[in-house]
Amino acid sequence: MPDEPRVPDDPRAEPAPFVLGAVTLDCADPPGLADFYARLLGWSTFFRTDEYTSISDGRATLCFARVAEHEAAPWPDSPAQPKRAHLDLFVRDVEVATAAAVALGATLPGHQPGASPDWPGHPPWATLLDPEGHPFCLLLPPELHPTDAPHVQPGRSS
Repeated sequence: MPDEPRVPDDPRAEPAPFVLGAVTLDCADPPGLADFYARLLGWSTFFRTDEYTSISDGRATLCFARVAEHEAAPWPDSPAQPKRAHLDLFVRDVEVATAAAVALGATLPGHQPGASPDWPGHPPWATLLDPEGHPFCLLLPPELHPTDAPHVQPGRSS
């Protein structure tokens, strides 16, 4: 029997056995949703078909795959159909970025859990819906959070 792959105790101590290649969002219109995110993030399209489209900034990749009869999960969550995943996008000014995202076609729903976060020390964030209804959040990057914020931040111990 072959040896089981070893996952390091501290992934920073040695190269991780896995590397995130891309995040793919299921959707009804891959080119359309890719255009929205490319404009929102300032990224470029590097592969485009009606079935699958990819955008990148040269470091990270976001892909969009057509799913027949795709329906976004409701926001806020419903016990019958909870959200599956969402993107957290770091911005320097949540209000300015929210207005820019809405101008590009995002929707600002009434339910805003980030307006008064339950986490002590966590700055407010905004949750928006992309043109196909996927939720995404706009929040300050970790380096702009208070040092006593209880969530784990890259490069900081908790």
